[in-house]
Amino acid sequence: INTIYLEEFVKGEICTLNSFYDGKNIITYTNSNIKQELINDYNNKLKKLFIAEYVNFIGYINANMIYNTSQMYCLGFNLKFPQINNDILYFIFSAIYQKLDEFHIS
Repeated sequence: INTIYLEEFVKGEICTLNSFYDGKNIITYTNSNIKQELINDYNNKLKKLFIAEYVNFIGYINANMIYNTSQMYCLGFNLKFPQINNDILYFIFSAIYQKLDEFHIS
């Protein structure tokens, strides 16, 4: 088996995006100072992916990203739940009961 590595230098900051998807709505939050339009673009692409692949998924997505002023690049993601604490229980219940469209992050 041959292994090929492709490398590209990307200038930007590393961040983590945390998203909840309830089967019809997606909400994403991060501790980084990312433009809302970049997060909206990420949400739209992720939602289109789920729709295009007919994915029957409700849950949590954790993505490691590099971002700059105009773009985000995905370094990898997983669908595992983090250790749950009281702060995110409201997110989880909102996702389970498909109410993410009623939830707002300040």
